[in-house]
Amino acid sequence: MTEEQKAILSFGAATALDTPEVNCARAGDVLGGLMEGNRVYTAGERNPAPLTDAIRIRTAEEGQHPRAALVCCADSRVPAEHIFSAGLGDLFVIRNAGNLMGPFDIG
Repeated sequence: MTEEQKAILSFGAATALDTPEVNCARAGDVLGGLMEGNRVYTAGERNPAPLTDAIRIRTAEEGQHPRAALVCCADSRVPAEHIFSAGLGDLFVIRNAGNLMGPFDIG
């Protein structure tokens, strides 16, 4: 893993990894999962993640536990969850114009 990849992942994973009460995958494992999900997407396969009312209810009651935070373009043609074959609660996606991180995005 390059230093740039580590820096990108540190935004979404470092604080959780440093917190003992949170069971979180290592950053490399998270990146590997994202890359595999992207491989599925680029191969033209359907997103295998289920999208059900039961999952919506569970994440509403038990909270969300995303494995990564992504900063993405606000462009509606770029569905981050599909590009990485992710489901409800799997990713924390920050969408904005220009992929810029300001104080509100970081917060």
